[in-house]
Amino acid sequence: MSIARLTARSLRHFGPLVAISAIAMAPIAWIALRAARPATGPQMRELAQLATVLIAAAAPVQLFLVAAAAPIVRAAARGEALGQLAALRAGLRNLVRGIVPCAIAICAIALGGIALVVPGLALLVGLAMTGASERLGERLPAPLVDSTAVARARPPVALALVALVLALDLAIGGAARLAMLAPLARRLTLDDFARARTIVRGVALALIVASPIAACALAAGYSHAERS
Repeated sequence: MSIARLTARSLRHFGPLVAISAIAMAPIAWIALRAARPATGPQMRELAQLATVLIAAAAPVQLFLVAAAAPIVRAAARGEALGQLAALRAGLRNLVRGIVPCAIAICAIALGGIALVVPGLALLVGLAMTGASERLGERLPAPLVDSTAVARARPPVALALVALVLALDLAIGGAARLAMLAPLARRLTLDDFARARTIVRGVALALIVASPIAACALAAGYSHAERS
C-alpha cells in the first residue's frame, strides 16, 4: 500500500485525530485566543509576527502527534477495523508513551539547528518519525535509532515527507501574513483590525486541523518502509 493511500485510510479517523491535535495544540490555541485586537499599523505587524511564532511552535507539537497517529496508521496498514473511540484511546495512549522519546528528538533537532542549519535539517529528517517507531516502548535511544535507520534506508521518501510537512506549515503561515500585511498598503479600517485578530485565531484552528494530516503522512512513511 502506498504512503498516500495509507495516509488517506488513516484519515478515516480524522475526528479522533483532530481531538488529540486540539489537546496537544491547546497552548497555541490559548495564545491565539488571547491576542488583542490591534489598533495601529505597527500592532498589525506584531500580530503577523505572532502568527509566525505560532507556526514555529506548532512544528515540535506535530512530531509528538506522529506518536498519536502511529497506532491508527498501523491498524490501517494491517486492514484492521478500528472504531473511532478505540482510535482516540490508542492515539492518546501512544502519545503519552512518545512524550519522552519525541522530546529528546526535538531537543536534538533544536540543538543541531542552533549549531548549524544543515545538521538541524538532517536531524529533522532522521528523527521526524521517532513517534511512529515500533520500538517506542523500548529503552532509549531505541526509537530514535529506529527512526534514523528508516530515514537512512529511504532518504528521498523521508526528505519528501518532511518537506511536505514544512510546506504545509509555511503555507498556513504565509497565507496568514499576506492577509494581515496586505491592508497596510492603504488606510486601515476598524474591520481590518478585527480581521487581523480573526486571522491569528484562524492560524491556530488551521494548525489543529492540518497537523493530523502531517502526522499521518510521517507515520505512514515509517509503516510503509517497515513493510517494504
